[in-house]
Amino acid sequence: MPDYQIDKIALHKAIAALVDQAQKIDDYDIRYSTDVEALETAALELGGKGTGENFRRAVDTLPPNRVFWLGAYRSGAIVGTVAARCDESSWTLQKFIQEYWERAFDGSEPGKRVKIADGSPVDAQRYKGRYAYLGEGLVRPDCRDNNLSYVLVRLALLLAFDEWRPCVAYGWMRDWHAYRGLATRWGFNGCHCSAFDWIIEPEETDWRNLAFLTCDEQGFRKLVRQPVPAALFDTRKNSQKENGLRPSSEPAI
Repeated sequence: MPDYQIDKIALHKAIAALVDQAQKIDDYDIRYSTDVEALETAALELGGKGTGENFRRAVDTLPPNRVFWLGAYRSGAIVGTVAARCDESSWTLQKFIQEYWERAFDGSEPGKRVKIADGSPVDAQRYKGRYAYLGEGLVRPDCRDNNLSYVLVRLALLLAFDEWRPCVAYGWMRDWHAYRGLATRWGFNGCHCSAFDWIIEPEETDWRNLAFLTCDEQGFRKLVRQPVPAALFDTRKNSQKENGLRPSSEPAI
């Protein structure tokens, strides 16, 4: 648990502002669920290969008090998702990530899992205790030019804080997108490119150069103060036609 407090009324007002913003963009209906099987179905409907390892029941045990996902619907059809899970450990987040990846992800060498250098990702060493992971940031191709992903991820960050009070929320993004400022638009206040030092690289080439994204106390406070910044949402010029927030074969992570 973090050793700071955020005003609950202000937090809930920020959440409401983002839900309202989704309706303003294109009358999107945002729905909350803890049903991981339904998330797997939604990911397939959005044209992917299903959920990534972090939200796949074949890999993880995901009880409803430790996971949720948001779906954006238009005219009753799913057009976007983002998911969050909560993990708690006596390890640092760096050690937790290393243990998880080396167990769950196939390596580039036949029959082997990935291998990460000890201490990597170095920027995860500062966090310990309870952490929230965000992933499954998927948006249907015809809805990627109107800032929907910004609403979904920002909303998921605030809901994760409201539910679990993590010391940090984190996610991944391909370096190509991170260097173009997408992490800031999603609401993360930390972005560390090329975060992994690999001994055995992932089999999936898109995962080899990843940015480590974080939202800590400073980031949560900023999201509560400015959930819907005018400079971000009053124009479509800043939109990015891309998916994000998970290792997958999708255009972004």
